[in-house]
Amino acid sequence: MATKLNIANQALAHLGQSVRMEDFDEETSTGRSVRPFYGDSKDFVLSDGDWRFAIKKRQDLELVESFQRGGDTIYVWRLPVDFRRRPEVFSQEGDEYRYKVSFDQYVKDGVRVLETCYPDCNLDYVYDLPEALYPPNFGLLQSYKLALLIRNPETLGDGAISSNRLIELYKDLHSKLQEDHTLDHDYRPSLITSTLQAMGQGIGGIPGYRY
Repeated sequence: MATKLNIANQALAHLGQSVRMEDFDEETSTGRSVRPFYGDSKDFVLSDGDWRFAIKKRQDLELVESFQRGGDTIYVWRLPVDFRRRPEVFSQEGDEYRYKVSFDQYVKDGVRVLETCYPDCNLDYVYDLPEALYPPNFGLLQSYKLALLIRNPETLGDGAISSNRLIELYKDLHSKLQEDHTLDHDYRPSLITSTLQAMGQGIGGIPGYRY
């Protein structure tokens, strides 16, 4: 079972570190070098593919307010607390048919919200999946990305895996996981991975890219 702690320690092992974290929240130099990048590594891997296990569907969003704008009624919906990335918003027609609608996403009075012009809001989104629910080897995938993010002269030890090799390991494992865990009805290659391949760059990051 994946945990924050074993993902962090796997990343350190990739970098040749003999020191291991005993507690994810420990106040040590090792802990302080890992924790700031952990969330980014999780966001990256959860967004890097149409993972069946990471998608949630909600039809019971809380309506924050509605108002008139230019003759249209605008509806503002509160995003779920476990929302992480990549919202897709649908309106319902009948019992079965859903069609994708446009929306704006922003923060209102400290609350993350969606704004649509439809009186119903069906939301598909990447949620903050607990590590304990990761499928086999997904924690390992995240550890490769985390190792790339924390890699610097101070975190490197003897036998550290090179950046290029970490990228290769990530891509290989990513491809294998896609075969088993990608949404069947909406399969497409990972947008991030495909873009990086086209640009001839590695997964260490795209300058200026924001998730």
